[in-house]
Amino acid sequence: MRRPWIALALLIGGCSGAGVESAAVDPPLQTGSVASPTQAADTAHSELRKAQHKAVEEALRPLHAFLSDRSADCSSPKLQEAVRRVRDTASAFAASMRPDYGATLEAGAAVLDVADGAVKRGCARHAKALYDFVLRNFAGLGYAELRERATAGLKDLPARG
Repeated sequence: MRRPWIALALLIGGCSGAGVESAAVDPPLQTGSVASPTQAADTAHSELRKAQHKAVEEALRPLHAFLSDRSADCSSPKLQEAVRRVRDTASAFAASMRPDYGATLEAGAAVLDVADGAVKRGCARHAKALYDFVLRNFAGLGYAELRERATAGLKDLPARG
């Protein structure tokens, strides 16, 4: 009869944690010199995203050179390099072990930018190949905008000659 009253008294009195070592309950020490795992992961992702963005910008550099050279035609090495670079960049981002959606979306948009640039200069064959590349390689709901843009570009090709 005495046991239930003792148990009740311990529960009410706050002694229910008797026998639990305080070291196991105390929060771990953190210093300002060591970043938490989430901060380190966020920093690493941010750095990776910057590198991916820079890769896309680099892939677009030959397109800008092609468009700024008024004498360049569809056989221009600058256009050829732009086509190759954006395809390679988009393929590399999509094939990574854990594709980054934002980077892959940006790379797909870069492919379409090169296709649109090719259309502006009358290079329908290059543009069609890039639009088809997007339609084949960017499946899934998240890339619907890219596919719509590629489909619209393909529809405009015959009208542009």
